[in-house]
Amino acid sequence: MTAQSIKEEIAKLSRIEQAEIVHFIMDMMVEEAAFELTPELRSEIDASYEAVESGEDKGLGHEAYREEMDRFMEKFK
Repeated sequence: MTAQSIKEEIAKLSRIEQAEIVHFIMDMMVEEAAFELTPELRSEIDASYEAVESGEDKGLGHEAYREEMDRFMEKFK
């Protein structure tokens, strides 16, 4: 199975199922990188979450998110 065929199959899934795939992939990447959640990073994540939940931070639009993810993925090539 190619990456393209996997993408095509994922496109057929519901948004909830697609989100599950995203979480699965991110979990795999974190495990492979021996990721350690430090107290400082946990605090930053919590603050970001609270800002989004309160409406203080509107988050990223699709294009900005895509650009950020592309930069992130360059580290793994």
